[in-house]
Amino acid sequence: MFIIIFMLGACFGSFFYLIITRRQLGQSILFPASHCPYCQHRLTIWELIPILSICCLRFRCHTCHQKIPVSSLITEILSGIMFSYVFYGYPASLSQKCLALVWLSLALILSVADCLYLSIDLQLFFYTHLLLWFVLFSLQQPFFLSHLLVCSAALLISLLLKQTYLGNGDLLLACAWFPWLSYQQINLLLLIASGLGLIGYGLCFLNNRRLDLRLPFIPFLSLGLFWVYFLS
Repeated sequence: MFIIIFMLGACFGSFFYLIITRRQLGQSILFPASHCPYCQHRLTIWELIPILSICCLRFRCHTCHQKIPVSSLITEILSGIMFSYVFYGYPASLSQKCLALVWLSLALILSVADCLYLSIDLQLFFYTHLLLWFVLFSLQQPFFLSHLLVCSAALLISLLLKQTYLGNGDLLLACAWFPWLSYQQINLLLLIASGLGLIGYGLCFLNNRRLDLRLPFIPFLSLGLFWVYFLS
């Protein structure tokens, strides 16, 4: 049963990656069917098995032999791990497990998109977080209006000053997530995200020897969210 849940999560991860890449190109996420972006070869069933297909194909398209991004495999694995944790490691009711799947799935999509493109698809962001807020309100989760007002003010000031030190996408994400977290949870989330961000920046600096590196921050915020809301 564990393998089935993991592979189900990996299937969702494959779809998440399709959403990310097609939205970046301005394409529909439903049509056409899954295909190679280089030669337009329509993928067969055996080419669509998450994780296994990409490994058997050795990260190459079966037809044109163009490279398949490793990031697609990583997304499938992370999604499989996420589903496995929610079903087997998260001690909560069924409704809370559904909330975890929705929230962590959105965090995964935004994290991968931030890693690949250093940006947020605003349309995708608003639609998906409307769904998240609907689920949160439906489950009567604690809502802190003051947190929303503070985050909104910070985002407005950032837009007016046109600052570049903190991405507006990160502040927009704070407006969507922080109203549902307590003050203590927000502090711990930011501490974890900042610490991991500094470690990530240090590793990238040692590899590139550049001070003007642009580092995606949403993955670190997502890890902080996972720790304070679904793990602790």
